[in-house]
Amino acid sequence: MFPVSEPIIKASNRSYRYGDGLFETMRLSYGNIILGKYHFSRLFDSLALLKFVLPANFTREKIEHDIIQLAHLNNCTNRGQDPFVCIKRETDPSAESE
Repeated sequence: MFPVSEPIIKASNRSYRYGDGLFETMRLSYGNIILGKYHFSRLFDSLALLKFVLPANFTREKIEHDIIQLAHLNNCTNRGQDPFVCIKRETDPSAESE
């Protein structure tokens, strides 16, 4: 989660400039992610395919907790109010190996 004062999408954002990122839309029902097992499996498989380097605390449990917490904070826990998760890369992966 980011502070309101911090821009979320910057002009230098690689994922929006080159399509180098991914998104997942999940359905919530009364504070639970429907078919969460499948969403998170697809999410982590896609991150591996795109060769994202993930921080140690980037786990299913952490992401699920943050999504549900954010939904509660925004009063969006009922069906029909689905979170959209967008994961972007800050740096060029080919530059990291140089």
